[in-house]
Amino acid sequence: MMKTSETRTIKRSQIHLNPYNPKRHSDEQVKLQLKNLKKNGYLGGIVWNSTTGNLVDGHRRIMALDLYNKYDGMGDYDVKVEVAEFDEKTEKEQMTYMAIGNSKADYNLIAPYVSEIDPAAVGLGEDDYNKLVALAGDRDLNVPVMDATSAFLDPMVSLKEDTKTSEEIAQEHREKPKMTAEQVKAEKANNDRIASDRQGTQDLYVFLSFDSFDQKATFCELLGYVPTNSMMVKGEDVMKLIE
Repeated sequence: MMKTSETRTIKRSQIHLNPYNPKRHSDEQVKLQLKNLKKNGYLGGIVWNSTTGNLVDGHRRIMALDLYNKYDGMGDYDVKVEVAEFDEKTEKEQMTYMAIGNSKADYNLIAPYVSEIDPAAVGLGEDDYNKLVALAGDRDLNVPVMDATSAFLDPMVSLKEDTKTSEEIAQEHREKPKMTAEQVKAEKANNDRIASDRQGTQDLYVFLSFDSFDQKATFCELLGYVPTNSMMVKGEDVMKLIE
């Protein structure tokens, strides 16, 4: 039978931030998490190893909860966690697996609804947001996702799940007919067209730089945005500010 975690409420003082955590969270990222907690509440998902007292997953959420509860090591508050029992080696392996496995979402699946969400609220920077816009075609018109041939240009396009063995896949690749010179030329022309379309989308953007993060934070405060490491600001919001 598959093992399952136990949901338990423990004291914050029982939780240790893992010294081997492979993720580093900036103050801006923690503040963004706090904003999300205030808006949508605490939804759980923190994984705690009862053997060592260390976190396996959920460091940023704990940091944000510390800010919310004004926790500095004194006092205490309750935290709902998923309890696991790992030895130190398994703890490191599971923590690394969860950190790597949760690193990127499938942009093809986000693009169709990107016009319905606030990029700043989910922590999307300019580069990631621009890729989503390019995939969607036109953010305002919500054009469907680009043809799958864009995988030639965007490494974040996901592959279909495949349950075949590596040898079966290699054999199919060997048996697959080679592309003719004309087909290769047509494929390149199509990719050039997609790249040109994306460049047209990039021409809609202006990038700002500041001498310090405090200046950037002040600018964002005037617009009602939460500053992050890299972010996208709507042009119409800036226009309203200077009118």
